[in-house]
Amino acid sequence: MASAQIFLFENDISLLEYYGKYLKANGFDEILALSDTKSIIETVARAYKKPSIIISDYYIDPSPPSRYLPEMRRRGINIPIIIVSGGIAYDDLNSLALNCNLAGFFSKGGAEPRTTIGKISQHCIDLVPDAIDAYRLYQTNLVVKTWISSFKPLERQILFRLLCLEEVKRIAAEESIGSSTVYDLRKTLGEFLGPKIDPETWSALAKMLPDDLIL
Repeated sequence: MASAQIFLFENDISLLEYYGKYLKANGFDEILALSDTKSIIETVARAYKKPSIIISDYYIDPSPPSRYLPEMRRRGINIPIIIVSGGIAYDDLNSLALNCNLAGFFSKGGAEPRTTIGKISQHCIDLVPDAIDAYRLYQTNLVVKTWISSFKPLERQILFRLLCLEEVKRIAAEESIGSSTVYDLRKTLGEFLGPKIDPETWSALAKMLPDDLIL
C-alpha cells in the first residue's frame, strides 16, 4: 500500500526473503527482490517508475552499487539507494554520497535483522512523502480489519457497505433488516473511526478489506 516501489538486492537468500516479507507486512507491496546484480541495469530500467528506492548490500556479485549506479544515472535513472552492509570503507561510502543518490546507510553488524529492516522500512517511508499517508492508511486498515472481525457476519457485511458510503435505506432493504439497526451500526462505525477519517478514506479502507471477512 505504501506508494514506493522497492528494488531489493541481497545475496544472502534468508535475509532477502526476511527483508521482503517485513517490507510487505509494513505496506510496501511492490517489491522486486534479487540475490545478484546480473543485468541489474536492464532490470531496473524496465521496471523503474517514480517513486522507487533501491535497498542493496554493498558487497554483492557481480556488480556492487559503485559500478551499477553511475551507469543508471547516465541513463537518467537517478534512483535513491539505501546501502545495507557489513564493513564498508569510508572512502567507498563517501564516493557513493558524492556521485550517486545515496539516501542512507545501515550496518548489518551487531543488530538483529528485524531491528535493521525495521529502521530501513521507516526510513523508506520518510523518504517518500506520499508513502507516509499510504502507510498510515495501511496501519488504520489493520485496526479496522481487527475491529470488524469481532462482529457477526451480517453486521460485517453492513459495516462494509457503510464504508462504501451506501445509503442506509438501501442497505436495510437489501439486507432485510430494520433501518434503525443500520443507523446504529453507522453511528458505531463513525465513533470508532472518529472525525479525522474523511469519507474518501472510508472508501479506501473498504477496498482494502479481504473478501473472506465481509462475504
